[in-house]
Amino acid sequence: MRAVSDASPLIALSLISRLDLLPRLFRSVIVPPAVASEIKSFRLPEWVRVLAVPADLPQIAGIEAPGPGEAEAIRLALRLSPDRLLLDDGQGRRVAKALNLRVTGVPGLLVTARESGLIQSIRPEVDSLISKGFHVSDWLYDDLLADD
Repeated sequence: MRAVSDASPLIALSLISRLDLLPRLFRSVIVPPAVASEIKSFRLPEWVRVLAVPADLPQIAGIEAPGPGEAEAIRLALRLSPDRLLLDDGQGRRVAKALNLRVTGVPGLLVTARESGLIQSIRPEVDSLISKGFHVSDWLYDDLLADD
């Protein structure tokens, strides 16, 4: 499986020392230059490929509403048709879903990691994310832990 990612999933997973999950879940992880430049707290791992958004890819109405990283990630995903677009921003997710992209955020990645046997429980990971400032709504928290 191949993924295009925005900065937030990479940053969030890095904060809880779980960035290692991505190459175990995806054959390749690709980010556009705007995403690479947004990541200041750590160096991108060598398995993350930075790929420019092709100049011939037209601007699409509604894509510029999210931040530059989200917009470039959405445009790159439209070009590459990855298995997943990794994105947490609510507005960016709405735009991506309207464009029929398959979107997964950090909570969904943790669920997939648990289902794949890469982690035993979601609770410690989600609790760690929350303690680092990652927002998880009460209903999502309850939903995530229902099967944990």
